[in-house]
Amino acid sequence: MPSCPYNFVPLNDRIVPSELKESDLSSAALFKSYDKDKLSGRIDLTITCLSDTFIRGVGSDFLKINGKPILPGSSIRGMIRNIVSILSWSRINTKDKKLFFRSVYADKGKQTSDVDYYQEIFLNKTELVSSKVKAGYLKKKGDTFIIIKAEEINEATFHRYDRISPTGHKDEFWLTKDNHPIWHFDPNNCKKVHSSKNAYLEYNIAKSVIDHERDGFRKALVISGGNMKKYKDSNRKELGMELIRHFNYLIHEMLNEKEKKNYSVIPHDVIRDYEDDRSRNIRKGFDPLERAKNESISPCFYLVDEQLEKVIAFGHTPFFRLPAKKSTQDGIPEYSTKKGDLDFVSAIFGTAADQKQAFGGRVFFSDAVVQEYTQKIPQKLKVLSEPKPTAFKHYLKQPTATNNSKSFVTWNHVDVRIRGHKLYWNHQNSQPYQNSEPNLAKNKSYDAQIDNLKIQSDPIQPVDVKSVFKSFIFFTNLSKTELGLLQWALHLNGEQTTHRLGMGKPYGMGKVSIEASTSIKIVSNNLKDIFISDGNVTYSQLQHKSYIENFTDYIKDEKRSGLSSILVKEWENSCRILWKLLDKVGKSEDDVKYMSHKEHSIPIALPFIKIP
Repeated sequence: MPSCPYNFVPLNDRIVPSELKESDLSSAALFKSYDKDKLSGRIDLTITCLSDTFIRGVGSDFLKINGKPILPGSSIRGMIRNIVSILSWSRINTKDKKLFFRSVYADKGKQTSDVDYYQEIFLNKTELVSSKVKAGYLKKKGDTFIIIKAEEINEATFHRYDRISPTGHKDEFWLTKDNHPIWHFDPNNCKKVHSSKNAYLEYNIAKSVIDHERDGFRKALVISGGNMKKYKDSNRKELGMELIRHFNYLIHEMLNEKEKKNYSVIPHDVIRDYEDDRSRNIRKGFDPLERAKNESISPCFYLVDEQLEKVIAFGHTPFFRLPAKKSTQDGIPEYSTKKGDLDFVSAIFGTAADQKQAFGGRVFFSDAVVQEYTQKIPQKLKVLSEPKPTAFKHYLKQPTATNNSKSFVTWNHVDVRIRGHKLYWNHQNSQPYQNSEPNLAKNKSYDAQIDNLKIQSDPIQPVDVKSVFKSFIFFTNLSKTELGLLQWALHLNGEQTTHRLGMGKPYGMGKVSIEASTSIKIVSNNLKDIFISDGNVTYSQLQHKSYIENFTDYIKDEKRSGLSSILVKEWENSCRILWKLLDKVGKSEDDVKYMSHKEHSIPIALPFIKIP
């Protein structure tokens, strides 16, 4: 079974409407005065660290104000808002963006539909498969970008070149700072070869390449795929002889830009898609679009829709990343709600400024100030990276019990659905640090070295277990139902569940417990009930008053929540899954470790959490 540090609370297919309606937002009293029929007051929070916890401040230090660690109110707010969203079946919001992928080949039995789609876009599948990709030069022209075509030689605009055998030059000889070196090749000494890994792909290989001019040789720019170290055979490995990724590309000279037939305008949406791909790994100075923006003419590779005669994609290598057919927003259902309804998250926390009707929330979270703490010496944390929603076996809802790669739903399918709300498991024994430098032995492959390099570039100084912070939440004009939901998001399922906060959650960091005590503001016409001698607002002594049952009763009332008895059972199941993910005991390291690249290739989807 696949191991993973996270799993998902299933996505709700419908929205539970809150008591607050859009029509109520026009009432200034909702935000500017206390409603005697609503609840206002504060919730005092005591936050205790149950594992090492870290919020980055300056450099490797914990975030501090006046020399003391704090937990930002925004971080606490985001954590509680996410739980409120899950418990209340609110609308899940995500930035709509395209995801990018590259699936040139796959081993037999592991070929997903993405490979078919990628090959359909990139390859001419005739008797011998050739690439549709062309080479050219990217240039900014006014407010647009154009690609100037490269000269065609041997029915191609670029040749591949083995930089090890023809020249013997060392890698660093020509990998200059921000410039592609100019070399020369003999067009009459080229060979067509074929790759045979699930696709017989035809290449033009330049066999004679030199670094100076010579009669009969043609000028070209050298394009490298990068420094991927590997070994060609066991003899080289035993001798400690490393090979750099040896096939590179020679882009032919640029055609005359003044002739319109020699260039193509890149549509704005193609430029936007390229800019949205923030995971593209290009060495600084070699990004063709960035170079073009800086008034440079940059070599690139591109695809053209022959029927529409327009550029559909481009990149810095012949097999560049493509945008998937579906975006992240396509993975969220189109919720059908009555006009004027608001979900609970919007009603309590407000909405973002970029939404159609933006309004403020009725809760305020203060920073949590440390009361007692021990700060650890700088530690090097294992590598953390951004979420990878392109891992469709994890992030997308998959057919039940599928073990066939072709049957997996990917971001190129017609109907995609995200799994739900992502949360990290608690760990039984947290091991987030790398205590020794990796051994980068010369006789190890590049992949092995990368696997060893599980270390953050900057050390961190977390606060230790049993560190305590205090904070508070002010709330204004909440109904009993809304306050009950907020309280439930703080208390969770009692002492057997915990919250997660800060960095390092995939490795077990940031496990915290929260004690919450609610005080209700007295709303009275009698000034002495509202103010005490020093001018501060008084609160009644209704400590530990719980309204959680008011919220659960609301959910179970079909007239108010709109949930049938069957849907209520689904809601109850999602709550149990949430408690399981937040279980205080947690899982063993073997169950929550990241899988290796080899393990990821196994055609098994991340299993759903099963509740007895």
